[in-house]
Amino acid sequence: DSFDSRDGRSTDPAPVALFIGQQRLMIPANMFRFPDQRNVGPHDRIDLAVHFPEMAGYTRAFRKDFLDLGANAPIVYLTIRTRDTPTDSVGRLINVYQHFFAEGTIPAPAGLVGHQMSEESGLSGEEVFFEAGSTNPFTTHCTAPDDSEYPASCITEIHAGTDLSVQIRFRKGMLANWDGIKSGVRVLLLSFGVTA
Repeated sequence: DSFDSRDGRSTDPAPVALFIGQQRLMIPANMFRFPDQRNVGPHDRIDLAVHFPEMAGYTRAFRKDFLDLGANAPIVYLTIRTRDTPTDSVGRLINVYQHFFAEGTIPAPAGLVGHQMSEESGLSGEEVFFEAGSTNPFTTHCTAPDDSEYPASCITEIHAGTDLSVQIRFRKGMLANWDGIKSGVRVLLLSFGVTA
């Protein structure tokens, strides 16, 4: 049986053909987070979870990781939807974030520059990390740790296909893997049938 009833997730890697807006995508069934999205569509958005570094969908072998609520859980979440904003994370870095950096940089994984957001940004305590010296820098915005049990996460938005937006979310403990996440997502989107 390819359906894990405990989690509502499929272990079946067979691709599901679907539409988001005008864009046709082929996505393995075991990447969908919600069973009601595993159909032809059209969809406004779909939510996926993939295991890093394989960028593979749900399997019983990975079940523990998919259920892991810890800061280093090796899962990358993707929300693919019809684009409703003209800018992605790089655009926000240039147009918004960089004007609200607090003074100085903060420690960051190799290849990234980190800044804390200032009080007046309205994002106080949050952090932005971007790829040093790149013309199209990987950019991610990490939430401030709060009182909830849930670990801080980092969010990146990129544009894909003709009119799609892809939000990439992962636990902050995974930030050092940013380069693998960046390239892994690109390859994954290509396998779905869209370029990013």
